[in-house]
Amino acid sequence: MFHKYNLRLLPITSVHFQGPRLGGTYTDGYGDAGANLTAVLRALGGNSDSFPCIGSPCVHYTSFAMDCEDDSGPVTVSVDYLHGWLERMKAGITDSAGTPLYGWSGVYNGHGICANWNNIVSCFNSYGIRPDFIWIAGYPDGSTIPSSPLPWNTDGDCDTDNSPCYVALGQSTVLWQYAGDALIAGEYVDLDQGNPNLDFHTALGQYCPYP
Repeated sequence: MFHKYNLRLLPITSVHFQGPRLGGTYTDGYGDAGANLTAVLRALGGNSDSFPCIGSPCVHYTSFAMDCEDDSGPVTVSVDYLHGWLERMKAGITDSAGTPLYGWSGVYNGHGICANWNNIVSCFNSYGIRPDFIWIAGYPDGSTIPSSPLPWNTDGDCDTDNSPCYVALGQSTVLWQYAGDALIAGEYVDLDQGNPNLDFHTALGQYCPYP
């Protein structure tokens, strides 16, 4: 079905199982990221050749978004956990043939959840590592479908133009999710818009596999 309609996969961390540990240690984050990558590899056949690749010889990647919430709602991700998770995504895992699979790491967080935006900055300042992309949840004015274009920065970054937190994150905002659900074909679904200032289709092709 996904192949038929050219639909790509962007994995998201488990809210129920991983969410309660988001405030944990470097070891917690490092271990969870390894489990995340392994789960996606197994789900798509166990061979990293099914994932997008970059360069020659081919280096395999899959996207991954850390969901900053648990079953009860938003959660503050600790700097230590974030550091460990990002480091393991960067280190990657290997498939049964010894071929590496790396994570193109992102963070999915509410636009007004300032603790997480601040911890992303602190992680970079302390350890020199940050997410590859940002996915913002919650349109600022509460609209389900905005009447005007989203306030993307001209440089494609998520910073003070887009956030009440007044934090300059320094990496690209790839997706913005609307605050409400939309009724489509009788089902309520979330709506997201890709950043028009980025080559989003190229990013999809490099980091998001076809299941």
